[in-house]
Amino acid sequence: MFFQTKITERLISVYKKDINIDYDAFEMDIFGETNIENLLIKDHHNDTIIYVKELRFLKTPFFELFDNKINPNKIDLVDLKIKVVKYLNETNKH
Repeated sequence: MFFQTKITERLISVYKKDINIDYDAFEMDIFGETNIENLLIKDHHNDTIIYVKELRFLKTPFFELFDNKINPNKIDLVDLKIKVVKYLNETNKH
């Protein structure tokens, strides 16, 4: 659970505001292979901005997570959906 929390905190720190991250399964082995199933990211209006049925990072060095680094050699995405939204009267892009 430590690494799931660390990665989620890192994503939130990058985007800083009002996003909701949810997933069904998160697996990571000691060799840095990571698999996330049904990743859902919603914006501050609760609109889905990213959905991925399966997200796989390959060969992210395990020890780099302690330095807040995520540098995968390969990323596989299954059933990726991205929605770009610009809300009227808002200056931030979500």
